[in-house]
Amino acid sequence: MIQQTERLLIVDDQPSANETIKAAIERLGLPIHQAYSHAEAINCISEGYYDFIILDQVLGDGDGLDVLRTLRRQRHENKPFVLIISAKDSEEFIESCFQIGADDYLSKPIRPTLLRLKVKTFLEKRRLRRTFQRNNQSLQRLLVQMEDETRMARFIYDHLRARYHEEVDGLYWHIQPHSHFSGDMVLSCSGANGHLYGMVADATGHGLAAALTMLPVLGVFYTMVKKGFPLVMIIREIDRKVFEESPDDRFVAAVLFEYDPDLNELEVWNGGMPPAYWVENGVQQEFISTALPLGLSGEEHFDGQTSVLKTNQSGFFMAISDGLVEQRDVNDNFLPVQLIRERLAQSHAANAIDGCLDVFKNHLDQPTPDDDVSLMVFSPHQFQRPETPILIDTRLLEGNALWRYRLCGLALVVEAFLAAADEVLKRWVISLTTQQRAFTVLSELITNAIDHGCLGLDSNLKTDPEGFAHYFEKREQRMAHLSDADWVEVRMNLTSGSLIIEVEDSGSGYLRDSSTLLNLDAVAGRGLALCRQLATELVVTPPGNMTMVSLSLTGSKTDEQALSYS
Repeated sequence: MIQQTERLLIVDDQPSANETIKAAIERLGLPIHQAYSHAEAINCISEGYYDFIILDQVLGDGDGLDVLRTLRRQRHENKPFVLIISAKDSEEFIESCFQIGADDYLSKPIRPTLLRLKVKTFLEKRRLRRTFQRNNQSLQRLLVQMEDETRMARFIYDHLRARYHEEVDGLYWHIQPHSHFSGDMVLSCSGANGHLYGMVADATGHGLAAALTMLPVLGVFYTMVKKGFPLVMIIREIDRKVFEESPDDRFVAAVLFEYDPDLNELEVWNGGMPPAYWVENGVQQEFISTALPLGLSGEEHFDGQTSVLKTNQSGFFMAISDGLVEQRDVNDNFLPVQLIRERLAQSHAANAIDGCLDVFKNHLDQPTPDDDVSLMVFSPHQFQRPETPILIDTRLLEGNALWRYRLCGLALVVEAFLAAADEVLKRWVISLTTQQRAFTVLSELITNAIDHGCLGLDSNLKTDPEGFAHYFEKREQRMAHLSDADWVEVRMNLTSGSLIIEVEDSGSGYLRDSSTLLNLDAVAGRGLALCRQLATELVVTPPGNMTMVSLSLTGSKTDEQALSYS
């Protein structure tokens, strides 16, 4: 722990000299302690820490340098600064002082101005060092937090991809990320009708930001495929989701296809990606981009035009991201598309990706590519449709379901609520997007209920790293004193069109007066502001210990909907 106020010790056996030194530095406003003997000095440094010690070499009952030796044997996070004062001024004596561990030397008689400047200079350096230490600690905490968040986001991203992607015979793929996260995605899964759906998508940018843009695409694609929607309707819904739920500068270029094994037809849509290819006996048919990337057009300008191809047993389909063909070489030239086409003409489905990667590696003049690179190949004649279509039970959506869960005392853990609620949400047949929104809302509301309701904590503490530390310190202390009288209850009600979430706690609430209503986000943290953005309705019931959020099962909120109080 870094101290905030420097403490200074004066060791001189002559009271008049001791007082003279004190008078010289008193105006600096430091807490000053005085010792008048060798024994008293040893006692002071044994019982407490001093940042700056002015130490007379000659003491009535001992040698000041012995005090310095004792001091240097002690372990301190910040080594005390020791200034030796003495009438001796030989070069050998001064050198011996520094060898023992002195930081500075001042000969007698003491010049008050010079002494004061030395102490002042030390204080400025020490305080700069402490500022650096605080900043470094804050940076380390941020780095740890970023690593934790990245690890969690990576887990969620990989988990979702594993959940929504089905490995099928005849489909080959490769993704080479530019950074820890890939903004490219390759997905395939079979629908209830036995058709195979596939997608190669490339989100704006790189890394985590691009991966987050991709998340709503995954859920919509998988859910609608499993419900048997046609390709154009799936594309339209993904376009709407990305358009409504992503920032204006975020979009997703993609190639999507649907393969009908009964008719041997391949339907392809290309929005903002390099040409996709159907390769048969060395001859290629291109599927060029005819539409804007997903999330750019909006409902009015959506282009769902697709191309349909009759397939046979000898051909294969290939889609690539622009990271492959827009990679520059040492001469700043893009990878020539003709090289890719020539390699494809010599390939079959099983080795087409390896062949294109060989061309890419020969062109690449650096360890990692400039962009995420993804490739997908589909060979229809190798595809085997699922023996039994996956059926979705939608009976819950036609009725009403109510779930109630209460925890008390030391059982009040956010993760316990979320784990229980997550299991219920998975059983209630709702879209992934609604599940994600519900999970976010539950996390924020339950955290508010525990922290502000049961524990009575104030979010205003969390304004800087020290405030955060103080906040969590108080949180740990108060968590240890929770009793069965402290509780949080979560209720979820699934209706035909909405998911209603209510979180209530045993606290006294935070809506004290009208001024609190106007500054709700300040007292409840930023959680309610986030919930407000996700919900079609948010109601906080005075005195503030119950919050209701309504999430639409069919779409997102409108601009006119806002926070209300009842």
